[in-house]
Amino acid sequence: MEKSINSIFKGIKKGYQIPTLPNHILEFTNKPLIRIMRFISGVSFLTILNKSYLNYHISILFIAMFFAVIFTIYHFYLAYHRFKHIIFLLKSGAYEVRNYPLDRLAFLMANTIDCLKGVCEQTQPIGLGLGLMLRTY
Repeated sequence: MEKSINSIFKGIKKGYQIPTLPNHILEFTNKPLIRIMRFISGVSFLTILNKSYLNYHISILFIAMFFAVIFTIYHFYLAYHRFKHIIFLLKSGAYEVRNYPLDRLAFLMANTIDCLKGVCEQTQPIGLGLGLMLRTY
């Protein structure tokens, strides 16, 4: 019993440590200009979702819509590369726990945690986009 719990924790630790995006995309998202654009786009989404945009000038609404569309395209790009990278990791055997190659429980837990992590990281922008579509309808 204790060995299986140990295997579960090793698998969770391994799955949590592996990033769901490739390194070149992680470096791209950490650039200062991209971080500023993500902030401006998030504020634009909140502006559009809020009914207060009716009090704004039409040019501010168009600028907010522009940034919202750019933000949506950016997240579709991330979603594509995230799912592609997770499939690559699943096929490459990156989740095998070192020093325990025959420990299938740890391997399965690492696979499960990384897949769940990738899905959870991607549901937030999809939910934001769906909320925007429902709100503007």
